[in-house]
Order: sequence, then C-alpha cells, then structure tokens
Amino acid sequence: MTPEELETIKEIAEALRTDMATSLAALDKKCDAIADSFEKIKKKADAAGERSGENEDDLSRDHLAAKRVAADRQARPDSVDPAAFAALSSSVAELKKRQSRPMSDLNAFADAQSKADAVLRTHNERAEPPMAGEELVAYQIRMHRKMQPHSSKWKGVDLGDHRGGPRSVQQRVGGNSRRRDTGRPQPGRPAAVPA
Repeated sequence: MTPEELETIKEIAEALRTDMATSLAALDKKCDAIADSFEKIKKKADAAGERSGENEDDLSRDHLAAKRVAADRQARPDSVDPAAFAALSSSVAELKKRQSRPMSDLNAFADAQSKADAVLRTHNERAEPPMAGEELVAYQIRMHRKMQPHSSKWKGVDLGDHRGGPRSVQQRVGGNSRRRDTGRPQPGRPAAVPA
C-alpha cells in the first residue's frame, strides 16, 4: 500500500469519526428531550392522581389500572361481561373443534365420497364433498338421497329412519341404482356393441 493510499484511508476514517460524533450528539439531544417530556407527563399524571383523591403511594400501579379499566367498563355500554366473554370463547372453541376433523375421519369421508361418486357418475352426477361440521352418517344419508331416484327398490324409503343402518342402506341403494339399466355403459364393463 502506498503512502498516498494510507493518507486517503486516514482522511476517510477521520471524516467517519466526525460524522459519527455529530450523529451521536444529535441522538443525545433527542434522548434528553424525550426524558424531559416523560418527566412532564409523569408530573401531570401525579397531579391528576392527587386531585382525584388517589395517592399512588397507597395503591399499586396495577390496582390503579384495574380500577380505571373497571370504571371504563361500567361507563361504556358496549363492554362485555367477563362471564359472557368466557361463554362465547368456549362456544367458539367448540365450533373450531367441530370444524377440524382428525385424519381418520377425513379418510372415512373421502372413502364415502369416492363410493358415492362411483355410483353417481353412472348417472352423470357427482358426489359433493362433506359440509363443515357434518357427521359421517349424515353425509352418507345425504349422498344416498341423491341415488334414491335411480333405485326402484329404495325410491320411497326414508333413509333417516332405516333400521339396518347407513352401511346396509349404502350397499343396497348404491348397488340397486348401479344395476339399473340406463342405456349407458357401466363402470368396469365394456359398452354393448351392436351386432
């Protein structure tokens, strides 16, 4: 490194040192101003506390804050009672729990939907996904109601009151509606070719 380069580096370092000192002095002034304004605010708050009859020496800051919140709650008509808030939050938690399903339930719903879809595709329809919060049995009954018009045996049966349970209804309604001749090729069977 040449002496000219060293001299240039020294000049740059000195300029940086001067800039930093100036920036730090400005920062110190701002900090002092903030501290002064904080002291003024604290004095005003102390004076307001003495005027209202509350002495900060007698009561802790937390107690004062609690009193202010309670007074605000009573003064505002839109405030919520803690008991009502707890009841609402537990209701929301229960709704969230109902809406989220474990993986085993999701697999059972996917299985039911694929079986219903296989039957409904033969009638140019599709199985809809389960609704939020819907139970598996209710979903299966809803899907089977879409198959009922295509089944001569189960057309007028109320699926909600069936004694055999949804599993037997699924096998019977689905199998019966799949076997009905619709003039279209059935899944897994080749189309009839005219001779």
